[in-house]
Amino acid sequence: MSAINPPALPEHLYIRLSDERICIARYDALRPAAFAFSVFRPEHSKPLGPNLIHMAESEELLKAPARGSTYVLIDTPATYVPLADFQESECETLYRFCFPKHNQHRIFYDVVGAADSVVIFGLREEICQALENAIDNVIYASSHTALLRHFATKGANVCTAQRFFINLHEKATDIYVFDHNRLTLANTFASEDVMDTIYYALNIASQTGARLTAGDGTPALAATPFYVSGEESRRLAVSREMRRFADEVIAIQPTAEFNRHVIAGTPGVPYDLMVHLIG
Repeated sequence: MSAINPPALPEHLYIRLSDERICIARYDALRPAAFAFSVFRPEHSKPLGPNLIHMAESEELLKAPARGSTYVLIDTPATYVPLADFQESECETLYRFCFPKHNQHRIFYDVVGAADSVVIFGLREEICQALENAIDNVIYASSHTALLRHFATKGANVCTAQRFFINLHEKATDIYVFDHNRLTLANTFASEDVMDTIYYALNIASQTGARLTAGDGTPALAATPFYVSGEESRRLAVSREMRRFADEVIAIQPTAEFNRHVIAGTPGVPYDLMVHLIG
């Protein structure tokens, strides 16, 4: 897929990995109008290594060298630890316990002070090596990290301390629950169906004591807000159906949220990548 935008490329390079597609972006906050974005779709009949070599050779955005590091966002399962309880030496043990089948993964972590949490995640070692053979100076980050940082403060001035965030991407649904800025629950489900997503959200709402409807109008009895982000068609469908069950459902429109920023108006940019870049 050809790049959207400029002849003069920004110097900062970002790559977002998922099973369905690899998103590539060039962005410099000092030159936002020069934002460039493209999507590479790997051939699933081939190993990722040859795919990455082909991507590096064919994608225009990768041909110019990046200044400094290349940031790679990974859309893989993660587990979360309260910041006060985090010990770097326990990362591997925690990750292996949560994901026992991921024994060939290299393990990373991101500290998200805004959410009082640490995100522990991994990527198969062979993919790390293929990336590092094709691209210089790789730094890995979880796709969940920027979302947690963003959601920790979003809606913090509403009447209720508890806030739900439903993020829709590829064939999955992320659900995050906050109490003020503290992350109290996070999970990801394989789900493309609208009603499946709502079922999961309502089940978690029930377990966490969310108030789906407002009480007598006093702040203490205000309805828990549910924010819905991600792919536009699913975001609108989930928001519409969710309003049958909850009073306070907000569909996040990126162009409005980010004041018509060029990234928010570029088709196909995943919401987590958008938040990572703009935030």
